Amino acid sequence: SVAHDCLFNKDGSSIYAYKNNIANSDSLQMILGSVKCIKNGAVVLMGSVQMKNLDALDSICPNAFWYAEDLLDSASISIPSNLRYIGPMSLCNFNKINIDNSNKYFSYKDETLYNKDGTKLIYSKYTRDYSLVIPETVDTISAYAIFGLPVTNIEIPSSVNYIGENAMCYLPKLKNIKCDGPIPPSVGKYGLYYYYNSATLTVPKGSIELYRRAPYWSLFKHIVEEESDGIKNPISNHANITEIARYD
Repeated sequence: SVAHDCLFNKDGSSIYAYKNNIANSDSLQMILGSVKCIKNGAVVLMGSVQMKNLDALDSICPNAFWYAEDLLDSASISIPSNLRYIGPMSLCNFNKINIDNSNKYFSYKDETLYNKDGTKLIYSKYTRDYSLVIPETVDTISAYAIFGLPVTNIEIPSSVNYIGENAMCYLPKLKNIKCDGPIPPSVGKYGLYYYYNSATLTVPKGSIELYRRAPYWSLFKHIVEEESDGIKNPISNHANITEIARYD
């Protein structure tokens, strides 16, 4: 159905598109406050948009909020108590996320969105010190969760057993990945991508062969095995590489 310059499903509970496609208008704020689901690509963000009063909302589909060139750093969204699903890349253009204390599904800390118990990392914009240390509560890094971050270092705890599709793809400044688990986490399609030749992978002592045989991990050109005394032994997957820098 069509109403108020918007395309809805038949009962008006889901919005598919907004004619003017600008999320900082008062009219669209009011409309979004009445729908249960925002569909893929429905809304373009502009300026210092403050998405709030979304009390009826229970689902935000992948890429629901797109952005315009003049989107400001102050753009924010408030997650209501009933929201239970946030799709990949749907909130990546918001620099501020506020979560209702009564929401049972999500938590937010250090610029990073998790499920309520912190076992799933859903999305992060953490760039402090250009390093990201994933908490030991996390067992899953969701699809597109760390996509495109300007970080130089990432530490993955042994608790992580799955890295989703494109979860850690296109990290142009990445120099080091440290994996604390002796068993390589499973990786979805393109979960690790772009930096195989430039970044150094550090793995626990005695686990080098497992990483060299594991899908995606085996593509790293530089692998470093960390000894128990903190000394790292360089190992290469390519015969023509004769030396890898050691790290203190």
